[in-house]
Amino acid sequence: MITESAGVPSVSVITSSFTRAANLRAASLGMPGARIVVLPSPLASRPAEDVRRMAHDYAPEIVGLLTGGKAPDSQASGPSDDKWSDME
Repeated sequence: MITESAGVPSVSVITSSFTRAANLRAASLGMPGARIVVLPSPLASRPAEDVRRMAHDYAPEIVGLLTGGKAPDSQASGPSDDKWSDME
């Protein structure tokens, strides 16, 4: 978020465990519409291959937000969260 406030387009990529903290941080920086992509938690316990697939699946959304797209309600939720929820 700091890079965004400096004029560098950015997207914060977080896990669902940090959604509230990220939104509070964005608001405290005066950036309530910060672009945030939320991945399902946890990541640490997932096999590396699952994390690679998630990165691949979420990449188009991240690129879209960086190149002018806007996430619904100023917060991205990612591709088919249900796809990854069974892996939690």
